[in-house]
Amino acid sequence: MALRFKQDAGFTLVEMILVIVVLSILAVGTTRYIVTSTQSFVVSAERAKLIGTARVAVEQVIRRLRNALPHSVRISASGHCIEYFPIDVGSSTTTPVLPLETSLVTSPFTLNSGGNHYAVIGAFTSSELYVLALPSPGVIAATTLNIANTYRAIPLARVGGHTFTRTSPTQRVYLVSNPERFCVMDNGDLVQYTDYGIDDEPIDDSVPDTTGTTTVTTLMVEDINVSASSFAYTPGTLVRNAGVQVNLEVSRAGESVTLNNEVQIRNVP
Repeated sequence: MALRFKQDAGFTLVEMILVIVVLSILAVGTTRYIVTSTQSFVVSAERAKLIGTARVAVEQVIRRLRNALPHSVRISASGHCIEYFPIDVGSSTTTPVLPLETSLVTSPFTLNSGGNHYAVIGAFTSSELYVLALPSPGVIAATTLNIANTYRAIPLARVGGHTFTRTSPTQRVYLVSNPERFCVMDNGDLVQYTDYGIDDEPIDDSVPDTTGTTTVTTLMVEDINVSASSFAYTPGTLVRNAGVQVNLEVSRAGESVTLNNEVQIRNVP
């Protein structure tokens, strides 16, 4: 009887080429999926970092502005700088405010910081506050309080006393420190300036005048889109508080985040 042997089966060249093509398509698709997922993760992480950085900076600005002295806010012509007097503490006078006061008798208050302090009564406009020589009369007077402590009176620094232009209907007096400002610079930095003293010139986008003082510069955030960022101030009226709009756009690595916030400024002098 003749025996027949079955030949071993194999792959043809066409089949091998088809397998290679299919595997190549799968590899390309898988690689593209992995690359796209990685890129999406990187973009999301960068965007989250950008949002976090911008929010921290804006929150710091907002917190400082919430403590601004009523009617002390002023904006540069470009809208890139905002300036204000920060309130250190508020109190009330317990005796009438007389001409040529050398000391204001007040309710007890605690001063938590040293440095220059000014007493303000009944300010209605920023022009009444940004005065270089602090003349008498006026609504703002230099004090000799420069040590953190608890006080019952505000000694005034002007020899011979200071005459306030007006008194507060509720006997309110504010203690403020040197003005501060936030500026969006041409290079895209948001910068805070402090400790530069009172300047009676209109606010602009330059570094504050440092005559006789040392300006402290603090970088808040970088990569600001200058053309899309600004501050705006809406003065208060008898029926509503003043408002400050903070509009900042931060751009980095092709991503942009825009933060628009509004801060109410107390309208009680």
